[in-house]
Amino acid sequence: MMVFTIYDGLFAGLLLLLAAALITPLFARRRKLAGALNFSFCLAAGVAFALVSIEVLSGGARGEPLVLHLGGVSIPFLIDGFSALFLGLIALMSTLTAFYCIGYMEMEHYRQYGLGGFLFHYPIFIAGMVGIVAVDDLSIGFTIAWQMMTVASYFLIRFDHQDQAITRSATKYLLLMELAWFAIVAAAALIPNAGLGTPLHALSEGLGSAGTGLRALIYGLLLFGFGTKVGMFPLGQIWLPDAHSSAPSPSAPCCPA
Repeated sequence: MMVFTIYDGLFAGLLLLLAAALITPLFARRRKLAGALNFSFCLAAGVAFALVSIEVLSGGARGEPLVLHLGGVSIPFLIDGFSALFLGLIALMSTLTAFYCIGYMEMEHYRQYGLGGFLFHYPIFIAGMVGIVAVDDLSIGFTIAWQMMTVASYFLIRFDHQDQAITRSATKYLLLMELAWFAIVAAAALIPNAGLGTPLHALSEGLGSAGTGLRALIYGLLLFGFGTKVGMFPLGQIWLPDAHSSAPSPSAPCCPA
């Protein structure tokens, strides 16, 4: 008998989001239909993620790691109680927001813009957020998830691109997020015995063997990178108010700050 694991649910949800990104823009001219399709895909993906979250948080599945091999690249995944909690929150918020999008994008101000770009980037953005909490490294898997989330959210922020202030805010957001990504990846690369695909627990062990000065540098880079992303004061004041006020309202509840 075929046994489905929590990672089957995770990848099923991610595939549904990628399908949404490819299919729903084809119906962009029929705005309400496209919005309904986007919601349907996000709902199905959200159910998959929610089931994974419930399974882990209820103790029905242990947080065992999984390594996905793509050619010569290995990407470790780990869904434990902590990541399962955030996975459930992402599933809930992204689904509710997709439903809200259907009517919101019918506002007169937004009808001057085509929905193709929004319908493509929204599910990619959600997939990136899911990837961030599910991957178990700070190299390849982390980079793929971070870039999906960051680049997609850049285009969501600048949706109202006829306003030059909004495009400047989006560009500032993108530059700072790429700087934050570089700081995090650089910190991971400085950890003794770290390599591509090294899981987080091994990075933690390697960090313990680093000298005092090197450890301080690594902590500083991680603090800057993640602190910038989450909007920690004062780093968040550089980009967060402009980005949240510029993005369409349906993007704001899921903005990965």
